Amino acid sequence: MNDRFAPFIAGVQANCHTADAKHARSMTLCTYLLEMRELYRWEHAYAQTAVAPWSVRPLPGAPVAVPLAWRDLEKPGLGPRDYTVRNVFRRVSRRSDPWAGLRRRARSLGPARERLERLRGAERA
Repeated sequence: MNDRFAPFIAGVQANCHTADAKHARSMTLCTYLLEMRELYRWEHAYAQTAVAPWSVRPLPGAPVAVPLAWRDLEKPGLGPRDYTVRNVFRRVSRRSDPWAGLRRRARSLGPARERLERLRGAERA
């Protein structure tokens, strides 16, 4: 077995031994393992790369988290280190804000939240 999975397996085993019976009844094994995977990722900061737009990330070359328009995604070879503190101001001066008008297109999360609650209720039944 691969040693890199050992902490995850240990976490699942520890939580399986201490799982509340109330929750054990409301989850399938697959759902439980997915929950544990997310907990493991959260506890170990795995893949937590979300940063505020226009912020400098603490990486070599000082890449900047730049909001992108859909047309930007068509650029061949586009990568997360393309925009840095050395070149980001050139981008800002040549482009309008890709998030302009965002509030105008915003939608409520209420209907999605209600649907999720209905699905959770059906899963428990």
